[in-house]
Amino acid sequence: MQPPTPLSDATDATDAPDATTIPATAKLSGQVGPWSIGVLEAVTSRETASVRSSTGVTDDFVVEPLANYFVGRARRELRQGQSFVGAVL
Repeated sequence: MQPPTPLSDATDATDAPDATTIPATAKLSGQVGPWSIGVLEAVTSRETASVRSSTGVTDDFVVEPLANYFVGRARRELRQGQSFVGAVL
């Protein structure tokens, strides 16, 4: 967490995370018949920041929502490995 930082005249301080937490990731790759495949999945946590106004009221705000990231690929070799066709999603 960062130390409190002045934001404006209306806001005295904030306590916000420096980075997003990645609580889970998964990778799967291999061969299925003539196809080479790969999948990567990651989830990031919801992050909040505490903001204190000049009146002394402290509120929590979401600064990074819960998010999911996914990528997949498929590749097939043709002509005894001289060519290939593939896709990324």
